[in-house]
Amino acid sequence: MKSIVLASGNPGKKAEIEQLLKPFGTRVITQVELGITAAEEPYDSFRENALAKARRA
Repeated sequence: MKSIVLASGNPGKKAEIEQLLKPFGTRVITQVELGITAAEEPYDSFRENALAKARRA
């Protein structure tokens, strides 16, 4: 089974993404489950903040 790390600890987001990826046999693991703390979001754009969060996770 493939796994991806979700750069979030939001259980609602995890559930939504799990539903989307279920047909592909992909497991979703949150950064919280791996003991990774949330990243800062110091940038002005959504994209830059998303990249910072992904890099941290």
